[in-house]
Amino acid sequence: CDKEAFSAILADPPHDVSSAVKPGGDGGASGGKSQLRRCGVLESPCPTEWASSTTGGYYCKDTNGCRPYAAGVWENCRDQCSIGNTPGATTPAPSTVTKYAGESIKLFCWSLCSQGYELDIIRAQMNKNAGIFACDDTEVLTFYPLTLTGGAKGRLETTVVPSVPVGRSKDGTAGNALQFMKAWEGISGAGKWQHADWTIKVDPDAVILPDRLRMHLRPFNGQNVYVRNCDKPMSEGTMMFGALEAITNKALAAYFGSGGRCSHEVPWQAWGEDLYMMRCLEHLGVGNVGDFNIIQDGVCKGMWCGSNWAAAFHPLKSVWAWENCWSQAVSAR
Repeated sequence: CDKEAFSAILADPPHDVSSAVKPGGDGGASGGKSQLRRCGVLESPCPTEWASSTTGGYYCKDTNGCRPYAAGVWENCRDQCSIGNTPGATTPAPSTVTKYAGESIKLFCWSLCSQGYELDIIRAQMNKNAGIFACDDTEVLTFYPLTLTGGAKGRLETTVVPSVPVGRSKDGTAGNALQFMKAWEGISGAGKWQHADWTIKVDPDAVILPDRLRMHLRPFNGQNVYVRNCDKPMSEGTMMFGALEAITNKALAAYFGSGGRCSHEVPWQAWGEDLYMMRCLEHLGVGNVGDFNIIQDGVCKGMWCGSNWAAAFHPLKSVWAWENCWSQAVSAR
């Protein structure tokens, strides 16, 4: 990876558009424009208050993104609509349409959830076409058969994995390495990971924004790596914390093709699942890269949902908290 180039990206994050169209402006080109259509009542997952506020905003169906009126319409979005009061809003001229960096990267996102608030949050994500359901493909793992309905996906049968005893790790966190070995076996059997550039394991109580995630992952795309995302002082050094585990196709192929070597070659019994996955991948010859701005994590160095560059936020332990953080994050785009 070109470290200097990536440092430049982190210092000056790429925008979704080449030049934002200001409210009432023409974006520098007048040909090919038309009045922007209004979003349907239940079409967008954007903040509901936009419909009655002094000014509203815009919803991009391509990326499932929301943008306040002051930021202007999405120049890179082929299918967008307006919400509430948006004076002078018109579609951008075709000549100004661009794509955001990394847009073509395919993400497969999955979560393992238990009954209770985790499942409630997953259902809310599905209804909003947000979180893991805004990725290119999605899998939900549960401990019993379940059919989820709602959102654009309409219907999803969960992948069932066996429940195993979870103790305490050496760090005082959940000693859930074996449980997630079973979860990864379920992911391998489902096979969706094979068609993605990256597989993203996401805790149910984490907000993710796939468009930003693609921008963060772009410098490492195609490599045999996983991403370390926490650099707070720890005995293990920097780590991949489990709220967001980003692993390339090549790296996951090494894991699934190892014949379960790590279960008897790595001393995982006192580890949490994230430390296990790190050490196992490294044991199999997978490299690692660091992106310590990819997630705002309260378990690492703190969470601020107003960041306009972080691609994930954690932890949010209720539907209300998750939706509130998601709304803040998308409004900060």
